[in-house]
Amino acid sequence: MCERRLRPVIEQRRHLLEACVAAAPGGRPTIAALITASVTPVLERLEADDDQARTFGALMARSLSDPSPAVKAAVLDIVGGGTERYVQLLRQACLHLDDEAFFWRLHGVFGMVQHLYAAPQR
Repeated sequence: MCERRLRPVIEQRRHLLEACVAAAPGGRPTIAALITASVTPVLERLEADDDQARTFGALMARSLSDPSPAVKAAVLDIVGGGTERYVQLLRQACLHLDDEAFFWRLHGVFGMVQHLYAAPQR
């Protein structure tokens, strides 16, 4: 289910991120553009407002916080490459932050995405 539902989200995110880079002056997109590119595919899937979308959202919220090594490996296998590129682009957009501040703000963004999966109606 994750492969079938999540792979298109990751592919769309990758496409949107690269489009941001291509359109940005000097190839350096803004923080807002990067976050929008990352979150849009999730929101589009969850806005379907059907039982499958809600079930998938709940599963993803659970999977993103599950401590099981097997679950972590499965999720990383699907999202890993796209997440690395996203983090790299965000870091380039946040040169004004030291590593610790960037780390905590990044986790805030990831938490926001997890919250979107868990409670899309909000």
